[in-house]
Amino acid sequence: MGGIVYLPLKNGLYLEGVADNSNSMEMNDLILSRFLVSIGIVILILFHISCTSKKQKNTNESDLSTISFLTQKTQQSEYLEALISSKPEEIIVDENGCLRIKDYLIIWPFGFKVIPKNNKWTIVDNQGNFVVNIGDKVIVSGGECAKCSNDQIEKITGTKLNKKCKGIYWIVGNDINRKKTGYY
Repeated sequence: MGGIVYLPLKNGLYLEGVADNSNSMEMNDLILSRFLVSIGIVILILFHISCTSKKQKNTNESDLSTISFLTQKTQQSEYLEALISSKPEEIIVDENGCLRIKDYLIIWPFGFKVIPKNNKWTIVDNQGNFVVNIGDKVIVSGGECAKCSNDQIEKITGTKLNKKCKGIYWIVGNDINRKKTGYY
């Protein structure tokens, strides 16, 4: 003989199911396991959404003070022309506020600066023209300063370095190509 079974859950909720006398425990187990699987899927989806939504955070003037944005202190007439990579690499700000492409700490050309624009951090040249956004993928020319001491980097930039920014510096050259719609 069949009947409606109410399975008690937390917070005073009940899960309703139909069972017959011979299989009522099996039916309850099946209903409960399906319910728990559904809850687990919802939790995984919410976790995935929360992790991926943190990639681009909102920007404002106060956020800029947390970025270690280095530029050359003088205009250069000659530039290094090696490529940082043969494929586009993302410009990121790491957890210490250090601006990086790949593993390199970046030194931008003279006069470049970072500004908030359209809820992003935008890098502009010495004329105020758009160059790239932080988060864009780029191919840049320049050269590695692998054996440069902090004192040498401070002479190049004219800036006291963020002690938390550790690694090899890349001095950006004249070519900065942003990934657009498949063309560089």
